[in-house]
Amino acid sequence: MDRNEQIRQRAHQIWEASGCPAGQEAAHWQQAEDQLREEERLDAFDLPQDADGQAALSEDGTLDLTDPGQETAQFADPGRDRQVD
Repeated sequence: MDRNEQIRQRAHQIWEASGCPAGQEAAHWQQAEDQLREEERLDAFDLPQDADGQAALSEDGTLDLTDPGQETAQFADPGRDRQVD
């Protein structure tokens, strides 16, 4: 699929998700371009993805690097038990 078709389809999805408002074509097109560009940028880093193939982001928008099937690893602070004179 060519780039313009990808953008067109994404813009249509955005338009539908927004309630099909009139007169927002340019904004939806720009938003679609931005989303696809960001996805390509993230794909270049081979980041973890969710079930939909999107970058796995936490609710706050940061990257979620935890494996949903694993507990979060705990790392000890090697200097924690060291006495300082």
